[in-house]
Amino acid sequence: MISDRVTGGLVIRTARWQADRKRTATLDVHTGNLRAQAFYARLGRVPAPENPPEEGDHHLYPRYTVAGRVDAAGE
Repeated sequence: MISDRVTGGLVIRTARWQADRKRTATLDVHTGNLRAQAFYARLGRVPAPENPPEEGDHHLYPRYTVAGRVDAAGE
C-alpha cells in the first residue's frame, strides 16, 4: 500500500502545478520500481512520447495531464 505521505505529497505537487498553470507533469521513476510504475499508471500517468526509454535506461519519465488546470481563456 502507498503511504499517506506519498499521496499527500502528490496532492501538494499537483496543487502547485495547477497554481503554476502547468498542462502536464513529468516524473522520474526507476525502471525496477514496478510498484511505483503501477501506482502512477493508476493515476493516469503515461509514458512521455518525447522521451521514450532506450535500451539500458534506468529511469522512465511518465507524464500526465494536470487535472483542474484552467488556461488563459478560462477553459
